Amino acid sequence: MKNVWPAALILFFVAVFAAVISFVLFTQRHRVDLVAPDYYAQSLTHEDYLNSVRRAQQFTNGPILTAQGAAVQISIPNYGGATGALELYRPSQANLDERRELALDDQGRQQMDLSGLERGLWRLRLHWTVSNQSYAVETSTVL
Repeated sequence: MKNVWPAALILFFVAVFAAVISFVLFTQRHRVDLVAPDYYAQSLTHEDYLNSVRRAQQFTNGPILTAQGAAVQISIPNYGGATGALELYRPSQANLDERRELALDDQGRQQMDLSGLERGLWRLRLHWTVSNQSYAVETSTVL
């Protein structure tokens, strides 16, 4: 009767070694994108952002930022002199992130076409300023 334990142990350690090497190669080739290149500076102003979100929640005129398919509808109440931007954040690929400036019509509305963006999950963050008060709204959509 032949003893197979030495061969089985060697085969086991070779398999474990191959799995570890494969995992190391995978992690070295996998890109890791941070949320933003200046994430530390943004964290210092996070409380201001939260206050902007709270101010925007006070409006009861309906949704401010609505994503439907490949279009985004922006409707800002009390829009007089509003300036701001819509940030399009792609969690899986930072190089696809975009920023689009607001160009509201005379009713405080704007529609943006997102059909040129890659398919997948997008986080939309709208921030605007009216009379030195900042406001912010955030939502997610899948294109």
